[in-house]
Amino acid sequence: MAEQGLDPDDSRSPYRQVAEQLRRKIVEGEYAAGDKLPSRRELCEIFGVAPMTAENAVRELRTAGLVVSRKGSGVYVRTHPGRTSVPVGEVENLVDEIENRIATYATLSGTATATDIIERVRALLMKAK
Repeated sequence: MAEQGLDPDDSRSPYRQVAEQLRRKIVEGEYAAGDKLPSRRELCEIFGVAPMTAENAVRELRTAGLVVSRKGSGVYVRTHPGRTSVPVGEVENLVDEIENRIATYATLSGTATATDIIERVRALLMKAK
């Protein structure tokens, strides 16, 4: 598995470059759902980076919902190639923002209560699941 290596002219930090290369391999199917990623030590050797850089790259993939860590076992691909995953924290933040905007709209418009609008949105979200 030949890596492209890090681009010294890339303005992104080394860990983001490593994360992007790994993300691309997941999306393209080189690492399929359930596959184990190289260990932190192996990532250091492959990319020529420090252990903290490799750890931060894996953390970014974990935050994006692409991989999951299994204590004592390693890091495994969580999603299917080409499928987008959104971390729960991002969804919760988005829901909070929507609720705040709805409350503001309801207050300004006087047409419906914020609770009514929020309940309608929640019902739509439940249908979407």
